[in-house]
Amino acid sequence: MPWLSDLIGKSPFGVITEHSKKVYACVELIRSAAEALLEEDYDKILQVQHEVSRLEYEADQIKDEIRKILYRRLFISVSRDAMLRFLSAEDDVADRAQDFAVVLTLRQTKMHPELRDEFMNFVNAVIECAESLLVAAEELKALAESSFAGKEAEKTLEAVKVLGEKEWNTDKLQRRFARHFYGLEQELDPITVLMYDKYCRKLGQVANASETAGKYLRAMIELS
Repeated sequence: MPWLSDLIGKSPFGVITEHSKKVYACVELIRSAAEALLEEDYDKILQVQHEVSRLEYEADQIKDEIRKILYRRLFISVSRDAMLRFLSAEDDVADRAQDFAVVLTLRQTKMHPELRDEFMNFVNAVIECAESLLVAAEELKALAESSFAGKEAEKTLEAVKVLGEKEWNTDKLQRRFARHFYGLEQELDPITVLMYDKYCRKLGQVANASETAGKYLRAMIELS
């Protein structure tokens, strides 16, 4: 019955998981970029930025494929609008990771020795947020098979809850880092302080975007 296959179409859930993995790969490279900053290896920062851009482009290609699947498919177990909002929010995570990598290339800024540990703690917390989002998103295929209910739904909702807690912790680390570098402004030139502020904001946006995507995933479950 080819006509029935056309109506049902390819399931988008497995492809969405691939998109989630690609988005996380973008965020994971933040650590390499941050370590290169601490090592003052500015050529490495450029290399990482190019890699993030490549992965972000690949994520965009997967996103376009998912949209085509959603528009072709007649029967689906969850609202198309809800899925598109989740997809857009995930895409924003990759965009924000790319923004951070680009900012690092704008100036050969040195990280003050007193800030190094706090900076890396902040970076690692941001990556953990994205990792929690990936853990939740990897359940989408199983969620679809269980009609977004039962133990699979509970498991995903718990992962989203953990993501929210990690984002809250990231907020605290962001404020701590900001207070510290502003406290050193007598030792630092204004442009360096400005760059630290940009790093701080861009990293925070990655964590915020991860939490937003998690909220849309939760909405997909609750509205199903």
